[in-house]
Amino acid sequence: YREAEILIMDEPTAVLTPTEVQTLFKVLKDITAQGNSIIFISHKLWEVMQITDRITVLRDGKKVDTVLSRDMTKESLAEMMVGREVFLQYDHPPVEKGEPVLTMENVSCRNALGVDTLRKVNLQVCPGEVLGVAGVDGNGQKELAGVIHGLEPAVEGKIIFDGEDVTRWDILHRIRQGLGHIPEDRLSTGVVPDFSVAENMVLIEYADEPFTHHGFYRPDRVNRKTLEMQKEYDIRMSGIQVPIGSLSGGNQQKVVLAREIGREPKLLIAAQPSRGLDIGATEFTQKKLIEERTRGRAVILISTDLDEVLAVSDRVIVLYEGQIMGEFVPGQCSIAEIGLMMAGTRKDQGSFGGMQ
Repeated sequence: YREAEILIMDEPTAVLTPTEVQTLFKVLKDITAQGNSIIFISHKLWEVMQITDRITVLRDGKKVDTVLSRDMTKESLAEMMVGREVFLQYDHPPVEKGEPVLTMENVSCRNALGVDTLRKVNLQVCPGEVLGVAGVDGNGQKELAGVIHGLEPAVEGKIIFDGEDVTRWDILHRIRQGLGHIPEDRLSTGVVPDFSVAENMVLIEYADEPFTHHGFYRPDRVNRKTLEMQKEYDIRMSGIQVPIGSLSGGNQQKVVLAREIGREPKLLIAAQPSRGLDIGATEFTQKKLIEERTRGRAVILISTDLDEVLAVSDRVIVLYEGQIMGEFVPGQCSIAEIGLMMAGTRKDQGSFGGMQ
């Protein structure tokens, strides 16, 4: 309406369902058909492949190349972005699942305004599986992670973790029971920015053996642990004593990932684990989650990136306004059906049947 001739769009689909994305793309094509130009910025490869005419790839702030979209595949585009071959599909080796590590029975949460953010959520997670949580951002994903971790109180229902009713337990006791958490906002709730990388690596275990012995903190053991994790997780930094806030977002995420996985939790919550990461760091993070699942851990992956959820998960639930709209196995549900659930249609409703 401002009669702009150039429109810059930065991650415009982050809060849209798949159906809404296609509607947006139709609008954008109408805009360009009228002679206008659009610069479309996105980390989702299929989006730029579908909507653009030309693609410019940036790496480390420098232009790698500009190519015609029709000449590219997702794999070749990812390789340009990272500088090496990237695998976008993952194997899920069969794992024998045991009894559920986590059971939620009719769990509800309420915010400070008295609005229900989770409504009678029922779910189970078993060892050896990744449970994906899909949905448009702001539909209860943050509260789901928070109520399991203990950051959010449950106003109703019961949470059973490793055979114990932890509904009223505090965060520390849940952690000691075997809970790991990669929070969606790593800088504000995942790390202490002014602390060193080494201090952040043992942020949860600093008072335990071998990092503290008979009440005395042992920095040599902390440094040794940090150097081991730096090598295993390829954390890029000038030294382990630099403030973690000086690291790139991807390397901060690797520190959090190393810390939480290194504790060998029985249940790992990974909330938006690849948000803000380049595709190389995203691939690394997703592979680590699948490795943990294959080692017999239970993993909850909460992500607004539907591609990520479908690639990593063994089973998926869809949240809408704090309620579970349905559950499915990746590959056994169409994108259109998933979009309906993300928009508030329950999987078992009559209008859902017959969708191809």
